[in-house]
Amino acid sequence: MGKNLGKIIFLNAVGLTIFFSWYLPAEHGFWFTLDKSIFYYFNEQLQPESSFTYFVGLTNVRHFDIISLMAMLALYGYYYSKQDHLGKRKMWFIGVTMLFFAVILNQLGHLIPVQRAVRQDFLKIFIVSVKCWFLKLRIILATVFQAIMV
Repeated sequence: MGKNLGKIIFLNAVGLTIFFSWYLPAEHGFWFTLDKSIFYYFNEQLQPESSFTYFVGLTNVRHFDIISLMAMLALYGYYYSKQDHLGKRKMWFIGVTMLFFAVILNQLGHLIPVQRAVRQDFLKIFIVSVKCWFLKLRIILATVFQAIMV
């Protein structure tokens, strides 16, 4: 723990810096330039009928989140099963601590009065038409990507 303390403090400082960057005024500093360039780059890749468009749509569906969570849980369970009694106890307390602080931080996050501008609103981007996607996927994408207009 002692030799990783510097790394832990550095990564926490980076996380706090990224979080508090939401308080910067709109279109301020290098964050906006970086964010805008990434946003434009990936929006250019969203073409009708492209595999990347389907990939983005599928990864933005709630089912994908559940599957990802189950995969992480399976990986944690695999390493848990390989531990001895002391290791299992340690991993159990790590898991409970992560869960506890995730719930606490989520609840505290709702108390912070932050209004973020949605990228699609202030960049005035309209990507591809909903008509390009099939059946249920296009309905899901229309709710995920609010900037998609017909």
